[in-house]
Amino acid sequence: MVKIMSKDDSQLKNKIYTKDGLIYVEYIGDQSGESVALAVGDLNKLIEEAKSKNKSAFVVCDISRVAKHNAGARKVGQEALNTLGYDKFAICGGDFFVRSIAGILVKGIGKTDTVKFFKTQEEAVRWLKS
Repeated sequence: MVKIMSKDDSQLKNKIYTKDGLIYVEYIGDQSGESVALAVGDLNKLIEEAKSKNKSAFVVCDISRVAKHNAGARKVGQEALNTLGYDKFAICGGDFFVRSIAGILVKGIGKTDTVKFFKTQEEAVRWLKS
């Protein structure tokens, strides 16, 4: 398992790591444009690392522990989904409101074939490995 953090770990709650050939992003607590951008930067490093080894970049994004998020967080998230070089991106957890907003953002960028939503991390992993 590789853990990457952009700043002093005590300032960040989000976790970005690899496990069993998958890349995991866990958003925890309140999210702003800055906190999401920091996580996306670390996520991009792991995607590029996988690609440099001719491996697929399958991402599990767990939003179950997001407390609040602002417009900046949503904008950075949408830009990341549109530009990162992942092969498949599974978003899991989150309440109905958060999943609904994320779903609208994904439809807006036309990535409904490579970005899917799941209630649990187990369902997300199953889809990524299928």
